[in-house]
This record gives sequence, structure tokens and C-alpha cells, in this order.
Amino acid sequence: MPTNRVAGGMLAHALRSAAPLLAVLWLACAPDETGVLSPQSLARSGSPTIAGKVLGPDGSGICKTIGSGTMVVQLLNPEFGSTSDVPFLGAQELRCPRNNYSLPVAAGTAHLRVTLPVGTTGPTFGDLPWRHLEDVEVGDAGADHDVNIVAGTQVGGTATVDGKPIQGVFLQLAYDFNGNFGATNGLSDTLPPTGNWTEFFGRAPMILQNGVRYSTISTCSSMLGTRLVAGFPGGGFEFPTEVNALNCVLETGAATRFSHTFTRVVVTPMPGDIGGSFSPDFFDRYGVGWGVQFPISPGAPPGRDPSETHLFLGGLLIALDPDTVLAGVDVGGEMECGFTCRRLGLNGTVKFTSMGGTGRQVTWSYSGEALEVTQTSVDGRRPYDYVLFRFSIRNTSRGTRTFHAGFFGDWDIDADALEDLGFTDLGGKLMYLVSQAETGFHVGTMLLGPPISGNYFFSGAEFPSSFDQVQALSGGLRRETAGPADLRYIQGAGPFTLRRGQQRDVWIAVVAGEDKSQLLANAAAAQADVAGKANIAVQADGATSPTTMTQSAPAASGARSRSICKDCKPR
Repeated sequence: MPTNRVAGGMLAHALRSAAPLLAVLWLACAPDETGVLSPQSLARSGSPTIAGKVLGPDGSGICKTIGSGTMVVQLLNPEFGSTSDVPFLGAQELRCPRNNYSLPVAAGTAHLRVTLPVGTTGPTFGDLPWRHLEDVEVGDAGADHDVNIVAGTQVGGTATVDGKPIQGVFLQLAYDFNGNFGATNGLSDTLPPTGNWTEFFGRAPMILQNGVRYSTISTCSSMLGTRLVAGFPGGGFEFPTEVNALNCVLETGAATRFSHTFTRVVVTPMPGDIGGSFSPDFFDRYGVGWGVQFPISPGAPPGRDPSETHLFLGGLLIALDPDTVLAGVDVGGEMECGFTCRRLGLNGTVKFTSMGGTGRQVTWSYSGEALEVTQTSVDGRRPYDYVLFRFSIRNTSRGTRTFHAGFFGDWDIDADALEDLGFTDLGGKLMYLVSQAETGFHVGTMLLGPPISGNYFFSGAEFPSSFDQVQALSGGLRRETAGPADLRYIQGAGPFTLRRGQQRDVWIAVVAGEDKSQLLANAAAAQADVAGKANIAVQADGATSPTTMTQSAPAASGARSRSICKDCKPR
């Protein structure tokens, strides 16, 4: 399992993870996305200006405090993200020893933000907040305004699981007037190991400007294998008078009890969702799944950091007609969703059984659109690394139905998802990804039983419509290799034509290997296992200590405990 990845924002993968250096780069360089205005261009504009100096705690120029470096002064656009796609109404770089700024401005309230420099050797600004925001009232003739940056206040609070500090919980703060503008971010328990908040550039604890209203745009509920007990504030707050500490209280989630951990492939099965890290409708009850993690030594604890799962999201797809797809996982952020957001699994009930020394059997039952699905998953057989899923799909409509079924997944094999390569093998039965330049792990799915109909890789820059999803499942769209890129794929089987009451099984094996030869050996073992299972029912005679639990999932309320965005970030 890669160890050099840290959580970034669900949101970055919600929130997706990024290495600390990358976090520094995008946070420090975000102003460059709109360019930097030069003094000459300001003079040519002829507009009213807001102008002044950037001062330090003692009232003298800020460069006396920070010594050297480049600051960025920006006018934030309060309409950004709602009625405008322009984030900054003006931006200017100030390189020490210069500390005076001048920006064109319109009458009204100017949201003036100064970002202090974070150099290659770390910050030199002590207990000053990394970003300082002031709201300035500007008249028709402009305004003269000196920015006075003074010491901030440390952010209290901790992140814990079962009462113990946990490392790697991501905390991102934005300004409450517009959550598209970031204030700072960091992680729990980096320096020192206490669960406190460490800023992205290494300062611990995190420091915020006093008297400003903030909001948290990350959610601590994304930690794998956990259930949220109490999280960050749900709305804006003034710091530190209303809120001076941010706590993330987690406990081990119930989903860990029915996760597959017998082989070196760890997988959490949720209804329609393979991995369980993207089933927010079930987080309140079962918590977040482990995702798909490899290689985890049997008996060793899986990783809790969201970056530890190779599968960001993935699950069952069923194509009913040329423009209708039922999904077992919410794919709305990665494909054109419309009415094809998650429509399977929300009414699921689960039963799981420990099979002694051979792992677990987990059975989910759910229905939708006059189809009943019984999803049964079992651990692979050691020493091979795979987990088997059987989707038994029954037609409960009054007439005959024809459909294709298969798998959609967004895999991120290692730290850099942008350099993954995708391949198809074994006549289309096996689709997998490998990192071009990192660990060499090969991870993917093998579709078994019915005839393979579709193999389609696509990148994060593509958003297939419902029609395209159907075409990908049925083979009308085909792309058997791809990359390097942030890849997703659709793998389909069928067509299946079922009269009322008839049922057909689709088998999907999650397989992994440390290289291609190991992957193929594990795939062959999975195929042989399926061939030998005329019935996947548990034979309890051989179980040393069988235990069974049955639970009903609550009906979907529409409320979600987290919002996950893989690639979005504030400015």
C-alpha cells in the first residue's frame, strides 16, 4: 500500500488526496490563474483605485516582519460561482522590499485579501495568519487603505477515532461570504502526534485571523472505516468569538464488520457500491467503507486515509434502454447524471456471515425499476488476491425486459492519478489500471459468466451521457486501452432478455497483483472459483464459529453526511 499519500480535499479526492507539496503549489499559486496586474496596466486603466501599504504588527512595512518573499494582493469577487466565473476583480504581486499596492476598484464593498509567502524552507511570518482578509467600503473616487496584518489565534480541537488521536484528517477553511475562496487548510496529527491541526506548510497548530467569519468546506466523515459522531460546524462562524476549536469525533464504522479482509485485497461491499467509500446515504448507519486496498497483510489494519483506497468510486450499472441507466453508486460528478444518479441500493438490507477461517459472505438485497438484485460477495481463496461479487438480477415487471449490466469505476492506483494507464485482457473479461511511474500495482475487475459486451476507458475530462453509458455497456463505444490520465472505465455484459420472474447472474471479481503476472494468476484463480460455485450459499458445516447478522438499511432521506468532489478546490 502506498504510504506517501495524504488526504486532500473529498475534496480534493472530497474531496481527493494530494501530496503536501502539491497542496502548497496550488494554494500559493492560485492567483496566477487570472494573471497579475502590473503597475503599468493599472496606470493605463484610468479606473478609481484602492491603494495603500501592507503593514506588519508594529505598523511598519510587512517586509520588516517577513524579511523577503512575494505576497499576493487580491480583490475577491463575491459573485464568483453564482453569477460570474471570474474569481478575482484584481490581483497584484508585491515582492519585498516593496509593500505598497494599487488595484482598480468599483464603488461598494471590496473584499481585499493578502496572501503571505510560503518559501521552500517554510514560512517566516510566525504567528501571522497565512491569509488576511479585510472588507473595505469604497466610494466612487476609490479608497486609500493600509492593510495591517497582526497576530492571529491558534485553532484548537482534535481529530479522534474511538477517543484516540488520528492522523491525516483534512481540514479546509473558506470565507463565509463565499465558500469558493479558501483561507487555509491542513491535516490532523502531523506535528506533533496529538490530533491537533497542522497547517499545510507545516505550522502547528493552525492559525487564523481574528474577527473573520469562516466556514469549513471539508468534512471529517471521509476517513475510511469510520462513522461520524460529531464533526465541523454546519454553518459559518466568527473566529474565535463564536468558534475557537474544531473537533472531528469519529468511531469505527459498522461496515468494517462486514468488509472482506481475508486476502490481501480489502473490499467493503455496500449495496450496488463496491468499496463503500462513496455511499453517503449509508454513512450515518454503517460509516465509510474501506474502499479497495491492496496489498494489506491479512490481519493488519487497513488504512483510514481516503488516499489509501485504489477505487475512488465504483459499482453496478444496468442499462435498461438506449437512454436509461440504473447506477448502484452516485456517479453524478463524473458522468452526465440527470435521472441516472444512484437508483439502486438505497432500499438495501444486509445479512453477513463469518465463515470461520475462509472470510465472510455478505448479502445485500435491493430493488429498483421492477428489478430485484441480490448481491452476494465472498472473500477469495488464499494465497490468491481477489474478492467475488455475484449480482443476481430478477425481472419483476409484468413483461419481458432486455438489458446490459456491468461495472463503472474510477480507479486511482497511486499518489498521482493523472499518470495511470488502462488495459484490457482475457478477451475483455479483465480491465485494470497500473501507475505509469510509481509502485507497479495492477488493480481492476474481472467480469465473469455472461458474454462480455463492452470495454470503455475514459478520462476525467470526459462526462459520458446516459446514451453514451448505454453504448459503453453494450459495446457501441469501445476503448480498450488509455492513459496516462485520471481514468475511469465501464465494463459491460449481455444482453440479457428475461421474462417475468426470470433471473440472471453477473459475476464481478475485484482482482489485484503486484505485477501483471501476479494479477493474471489471481484472475485465473477467481475464474476457477466462479466455475466451481454452482451455488454460493454458505455451507455452515465447515465454519468453525459462524455468526450471522441481519440489518435493514433506512430509506434514503436525501440527506447526505458529506459532499465529495474529486477535483474541485477553492481559489
